[in-house]
Formats: sequence, structure tokens, C-alpha cells
Amino acid sequence: AVVRAKLENALLREEPVPPEQVVLLHNEIYRVSKLIRDLNALALAEAGRLPLERSWFSLKEMMELLVETFRPEAEEAGIAVSLSGFDSPCSVYADRERLQQVFVNLLGNALRYARSTIVIACAQDDAHIRVAVRDDGVGIEEEDLPYVFDRFYRSPRASAQDGGRPAGLGLGLAIVKEFVQAHGGSVSVESRWNEGSVFRVALPVFRE
Repeated sequence: AVVRAKLENALLREEPVPPEQVVLLHNEIYRVSKLIRDLNALALAEAGRLPLERSWFSLKEMMELLVETFRPEAEEAGIAVSLSGFDSPCSVYADRERLQQVFVNLLGNALRYARSTIVIACAQDDAHIRVAVRDDGVGIEEEDLPYVFDRFYRSPRASAQDGGRPAGLGLGLAIVKEFVQAHGGSVSVESRWNEGSVFRVALPVFRE
């Protein structure tokens, strides 16, 4: 509605749209387009119809690339991001794009609330590869924990601790849950208010 109103006003007045307004309109279109894509992916996942393009790839390599991508933002915020336990390639048979979105969401969430440290740890046994994303941030209240993976859910207490940063839409963790479950895995969270949180992803092991 915002985009349509601005464009209709420009057409009625027969005036060009100033460059700064073009930037705002573009950002709004991008935001709404991403929202539509996320909701569509969620609907497909919840219906058990999310398409997965599986292939073998190194989870270690993907996480190293993600850490490097997030490093400038983390350094600007004074947050150290490190990897632990990735002693082997941690090969997985999965949809790389979907799993990358899972960990982008978890890392972005951790970076939002961490005070000084984020640790991404990996462990593997015969049945699962387990990845934990731990931060030392504000944490999550016990009564909020059952709802953090619900779509559009945002804790009012956590929101108050955002430090003025733009509020999210409450879809990130819902996408994490559905994408992980689409791979036959599971995700859980442990947290204490004002002490930090750890999100754990468990993915089934396949043999090459």
C-alpha cells in the first residue's frame, strides 16, 4: 500500500520520483518479497511439500564461510565469533541452500543479542551431526521458550533488549524449525534470562 500510494501520487502529479524515495521503495519491495518467499516456504514445509535438492557438502566449509560473512558486523559490535569441534569436514547429505538459511537465521539471531561471544560447536556420532549456536546475550525467559519457534512470535522482554535495532517479523526461528524437520532432524533451545541461549540442531547421518 505504501509503495502503490507513492507511485500513484508520482503518476498523478506527473513528477519523477526523487532518488532517495526510489531507494525507500526498493527496500520496501525487497522486504515484502522476502516476507512472501518465507511464508511460502513455511507453508510448503508445514505441508510436507518443501522441495529439497540434496547433495553432499562440507558443513565445516559452509560454517567457515558464514562466519567470515558475519565477521565484519560482529567485529563492529565487539563480538567474537568462533568455531569449535569442526575437526573433520562434517559431510552432510542435505539441501545446502535450505541449511544455509537455517544457520544464517541462527547466527543472525545470536549476533542480535550476544554481548561479547558467539560459539558454534559441532559434534558427531553414528546417528547425528549436532551443531550448537551459543551466545552470551540477554537470554530467553522460561515462559517464552515453548513459543520461540512459532511463526510471528516475539517475546516482549527480548524486544525491550534490542537496543533500538529494527524488530524482526518473528519468522526466522519458525523457518529454522521447519527446514530442519524437513531434513529429518530436530532443533531445540536452552536459555536462562540474562545469561544467554544455545540453539541445538541435530541432523541425521547418511553414509556416502
